[in-house]
Amino acid sequence: MQSVRLNGKPYGKSWLPESLLLKGGEVTVNVGTTPNKEWATAESDLPVDHVEPAREPIPNLPEACEPVGDGCAQRLQYDVDGVATTDARDQGDLDGKGWSFPAEQLPEPGVRDGFLIPETKGTAGNFHSLRGQRTYLTPGRYSALDLLVTAVNGDQQTELTIAYADGTTSTAPLKVTDWAASSAHFGEEPALTADTRYNVNGTADGRKVTIWRVSVPVDASREAVSFTSTAVPNLKVFALTARG
Repeated sequence: MQSVRLNGKPYGKSWLPESLLLKGGEVTVNVGTTPNKEWATAESDLPVDHVEPAREPIPNLPEACEPVGDGCAQRLQYDVDGVATTDARDQGDLDGKGWSFPAEQLPEPGVRDGFLIPETKGTAGNFHSLRGQRTYLTPGRYSALDLLVTAVNGDQQTELTIAYADGTTSTAPLKVTDWAASSAHFGEEPALTADTRYNVNGTADGRKVTIWRVSVPVDASREAVSFTSTAVPNLKVFALTARG
C-alpha cells in the first residue's frame, strides 16, 4: 500500500468513513511492491476500536483526564468530524447526510466551562459516536458523567452500562433530543447552540442546532473505569467530564 485517495483527495486513515457507505464515493488505492510505512500509521489514523493500548494507565486512552473544578475532563477517541468552517464546508459531516456544526459558533479548543473542547477546524474528528464500543475513563470515584452530546436523524435513546474496577456494573438511561429540534424532549439543558448548519455542497440552511448537556449517575462508592452502550451511532458525544 502506497497511498489512498477518497473522492479525488488524499486520504490518510486506515479505515473508510461511514459517509462512504451511506452516500457512495470513489476510493483510489495506489499499491506498490513495498509498503509505505508512513501511511496511516499515526495513532489518530488507526481504527478507533483498534488503537494500540497506552502504556499507562488506561487501555485505549492516550492520556489521563484533565482536572477541571470538581471533575476530570476525559479525552475521548473522536471518530466523526461533525464541524466545518465557512470556507471549507465540505470538511464536516455529522449526520451522514452532509450536515455539520459551524466551527465559528463553537468554543475554541481547550478547557471551557468544565469541559475539554476538541479541535473544530480541519478534518480531525470532534464527535465520539456510540457504536457499541467500550469507552474508557480515567479510573476514579465519580458521582456522575456529564456529557455534551447531541443526536442526529431523530431523537436517540440507549442505556449506558458503567463498569467498575471490582468487576461490577451499574446502568443508567441516556436519552438525547435531535440536534435540530426546537426544544429539549427529555429535560436536557442546551449547552451549545448555533443558528445554522453547513452542508458539504457549500450551503447553509439557517436551522438552529444544539449540543445538549446531560448528566448520567455513577456510583461514587466504586471506582469507575469505562462504559458501554448498545450500538447507537446517531448519538454523538462532543465532550465528557466525570464529576467527583
